[in-house]
Amino acid sequence: NKLFGYSATNQPLNAVTVSFTAAADTWHHFVMTVDPSTNKNSIYFNGALLWEGDISSYPGNIADLTAWLIPRYSAQITDWADITIWDKSLDLAEVASLYNNGYATDPSQQSFSQNLTNWYRFSEDLSPPDVATSKIYDRVGSNDATVGGSPTNANFIQGPPTSVLGNKHYYELQGYGSSVSLPMKTKKLYISSAGAQTTFEAIAELTNIPTGNMYTLTGAGIDE
Repeated sequence: NKLFGYSATNQPLNAVTVSFTAAADTWHHFVMTVDPSTNKNSIYFNGALLWEGDISSYPGNIADLTAWLIPRYSAQITDWADITIWDKSLDLAEVASLYNNGYATDPSQQSFSQNLTNWYRFSEDLSPPDVATSKIYDRVGSNDATVGGSPTNANFIQGPPTSVLGNKHYYELQGYGSSVSLPMKTKKLYISSAGAQTTFEAIAELTNIPTGNMYTLTGAGIDE
C-alpha cells in the first residue's frame, strides 16, 4: 500500500510503499515521525513499528511542513478521528501510550503534551463546534483546517471507543449523550470536565453496606 508521500526541493512527489494488513471497517492508529538527529523516518501502525527508513536516501532536501491535504485525491474516501502534530519525534513508548490498545486517549494529558502543537478532533459536540463542510478547529494551536474540494460532502460519524487508561481509576467520556455503567461499590464519585462546561447526570443504587465494610467482598448488605 502507498502509505505516505514526501516532497523534496525541486523534486516531484515521491512515495514510500509499505506492505501491511489493516482490517476493514475498523479504526487504526498511524504515526509518522522524522528524526533529524538520527536521520530516521519511522512509521508506526497500531502502536508498533511498521517501517523505518533513512532520510539521507531521499532526493533533495527535507523541509518544514507548510501545508497538508487529506485525502490527496478526491476519489479517496477516508475517515479521521483525530490528527495530532508534535514538535518532536515520538519514540515507541510514546506512540504506544497514544495508541492505548486501540482506545482513544486525550493527547493533552500525556506526559509529553508540551510537545503537542496541533490537535484536530473532528467533532460537532465541542465548543466551538467543528463544521463538517467548512472548518475543523485546531484545539491546542491556531492553525484551523479548511474543508475544501467539490462537493464538500463530509459528515461526522461515531469515532473510536474510549476506555479506562491503564491502572488509572477513571473513565473518560467524549461526545454529547455518552454514558457508562459502572458495576462497583464506592463511597464517593468524582466528576470533572476538561475544556468546556458540561452537564452530568449520576444515577446510583444505595445499599446498607456499613462504611467500614465498603471494600469487603462478602457479608451483610453485599450478598443480598
